[in-house]
Amino acid sequence: MMEPEWLGKAKPHRIICRKGHPFSPTPNNIRTGSGRCLRCVGIDPVACWEWFKARVEELGGLVVESAWLGDGTAHQLICREGHQTKTIPSSVKQGQGICRRCAGKTWDVFYVVESANHVKFGITSGDPRPRLRTHAKDGFTVELRVIRDLPGDFAPDLEASVRLALADEGLKPVRGREYFPSVATPLILSIVDQGLGEIGRQVASL
Repeated sequence: MMEPEWLGKAKPHRIICRKGHPFSPTPNNIRTGSGRCLRCVGIDPVACWEWFKARVEELGGLVVESAWLGDGTAHQLICREGHQTKTIPSSVKQGQGICRRCAGKTWDVFYVVESANHVKFGITSGDPRPRLRTHAKDGFTVELRVIRDLPGDFAPDLEASVRLALADEGLKPVRGREYFPSVATPLILSIVDQGLGEIGRQVASL
């Protein structure tokens, strides 16, 4: 209990739940059984908002909305491929993805592009040129690696391997999850070429 005194049965009282989460139910809420910790029951708006933004970012997207609209309300976002779309957070929780246009795509391209001071790696599907043009408009005009027609889950697995190697070296992204300072470029290219093996030696250099 955080409140030092009784405020009345209809007034919110500051409380810490058994898991250490602060919340403010009224005694009436407690009496009727509705005064549960929102974080513990999975409906705390702040926690839901942070989870949703983190999950969209993990999937390569960016949430456009400036505030949480609710678990069952569509939120505007931009997916990995640059599609502007709307997604319901509860659907993302159920594993339905963040972009209907990308649903069912095979991620078979891995790329590394560079600007004056930063490097960006990522994956895409099919023809990589539209995605690369988008990055070029953002200043990433140097194409260091563009590997097409990768089998199975090779591209997503390679992307995960690069992220892990960068984290192990203490290199942190400057933006999102895949934008790094140019000092990370040699390590990124080394991991990519090692992962690609013979395929990388044949087609990685452009």
